[in-house]
Amino acid sequence: ETLVPMVVSLALTLLLEELVNTVIPTGSYVHRLFRPAGGWGMSIVPGLIAFLFVWTLTELFLKYRIAKENESDLARGDVVRLPSLLAQEPPSAVLQRMRGWDGRVLARPVGRRVQWVLQHLETTDAQHAHELIRHQSDLEADSAASGYRTVKLFIWAMPILGFIGTVLGISLAVGGFSQFLTTNVSIDEIDRVTSELGNVASGLSFAFDTTLLGLLGGLLASVFSSAVQSREERCLTRLEELGLVLVSAVVFVGSIAVTFPKAA
Repeated sequence: ETLVPMVVSLALTLLLEELVNTVIPTGSYVHRLFRPAGGWGMSIVPGLIAFLFVWTLTELFLKYRIAKENESDLARGDVVRLPSLLAQEPPSAVLQRMRGWDGRVLARPVGRRVQWVLQHLETTDAQHAHELIRHQSDLEADSAASGYRTVKLFIWAMPILGFIGTVLGISLAVGGFSQFLTTNVSIDEIDRVTSELGNVASGLSFAFDTTLLGLLGGLLASVFSSAVQSREERCLTRLEELGLVLVSAVVFVGSIAVTFPKAA
């Protein structure tokens, strides 16, 4: 599960780096963010931030697709009609009907949950099935939350990498200028002084640019993560409600059967 997002993110990051090299103008601010002065070594921190950001977006996109499929399955007419079918037929008959559904739907979370509920309604009483549904819903909620551990780790790591770039840039700028001040240099050597001040400015620019890149990446990833996670949680809630509705339909039919028993 982790290998696919990692490979896709690596490919997209390399594509982004190629676009920066070929499409973005060399003197622009965006180019400077990813290609700071000082050689390829200075590009490691921005490259890592970009890689983590793309990986985060890839993970969130895959989760969004799953949530979208679940929403589509919950809105299917076959699923919406299940409570009315259970009011007319036993769970075993409804399960038999489901065999004619699209196999892809049956293999996805909504199809699996409906089959699971109907099987328990067929073999256990409604109260026990209700308890199992609540327990299963808690397990799926915990599993969904744990699926965001990598995303949350990267959201935390991107600003940290930005601050590491800040410390690195300031250290290089101040260290280089400090070494320059300890050498015998005349104030008349304006070219050397200007060159060293330029190096200091370049180091400070790298420091603040990496901070901006890390903070911006973490902020955007956090916003996207919150949106996708909220959507996934809504799907899980609707899935739990569907299970409870199915149990209620069986309980309702059973209460009617007890109240109005068939004539012998």
